[in-house]
Amino acid sequence: LCEEITDLAYAMGVRFELEQLKASVYQVISGTANNWSSMHEDVKNKRPTEIDFINGYVLKVAQAKGIRASVNHLMYTLVKDLESQY
Repeated sequence: LCEEITDLAYAMGVRFELEQLKASVYQVISGTANNWSSMHEDVKNKRPTEIDFINGYVLKVAQAKGIRASVNHLMYTLVKDLESQY
């Protein structure tokens, strides 16, 4: 995911280093490890998630820029599959 986001950011003219992004992501993971994410709560309570606004947006921009985003596509598909079950 981080590599795809970094590639997409570069294509959009936003510059940051992959390792910086990974460090930030791991810091958030560590700081929120005991929390329930809002998307988890949405699925648990059979509500629509914000996946269209997160990974869906990434996919739309990646497609427009001609960039492969297969991991984002997988995440998007898995969550949409969960949503379709309720």
